Amino acid sequence: MKVKTILRKVNRGLVLGLVLLIGLAVFIVADELSFQKQRPQIQETLEAYLQDVAKISILPEAYQKLGVKTPADVLDKKKAEVQTVLDQYWTASGSDVDSYMFTKEVVKSEWNNMLENNAKGNGYVTKWTGISNGNVKISKTGPGRAMVIFPYSVVLEIYGEADSNHMTGVIYAGEKYNGENTPDEVRRQEHKYSLESDLQVEMLYTDGQWKILSGTAGHSITSAVAAE
Repeated sequence: MKVKTILRKVNRGLVLGLVLLIGLAVFIVADELSFQKQRPQIQETLEAYLQDVAKISILPEAYQKLGVKTPADVLDKKKAEVQTVLDQYWTASGSDVDSYMFTKEVVKSEWNNMLENNAKGNGYVTKWTGISNGNVKISKTGPGRAMVIFPYSVVLEIYGEADSNHMTGVIYAGEKYNGENTPDEVRRQEHKYSLESDLQVEMLYTDGQWKILSGTAGHSITSAVAAE
């Protein structure tokens, strides 16, 4: 009797373990299938973010003149536009983000500093065009989390000492023409730049959509140089 009782307990344990194993396998397969279906949404989110970055990257045309400072109220409106875009595509990060990755607050701070510098009237951006270069790499890193490599290109047109931005930071394109020794005729010229980058971002699925948790342009970003 004792042997039969032990065997029944062992059998129940085996059955329970098998049920749990099957349940786990079903969950993993279902989760992976769900993630595969969400891949296009992740790519489309970053492509939309790139286009919205282009819309908020330059000051109004009325202040695209050397020596003309941007009024505080206009600058505040532009900062509010930046905040709206960041709120749409980024989510606040926790302490688990790698120190080399930019967070939403870091990106906001860099962007606002860039706008404040450009508002001084020493230079301005007239064109910011970004395009996705395709071949987006998306890998699942955990429940509702993904790491994405997003290659893209930017073409800039800048006058004077203005700086610009990419998707996670600032392009110091105006450095080449900084300084008191730069002739005025050079400052007034239009300078064209091209830049290619592999944006690396960790994304989090929250409130029914994928948002950027942290990101960096990585080491593949090239310094902006005058385009031929």
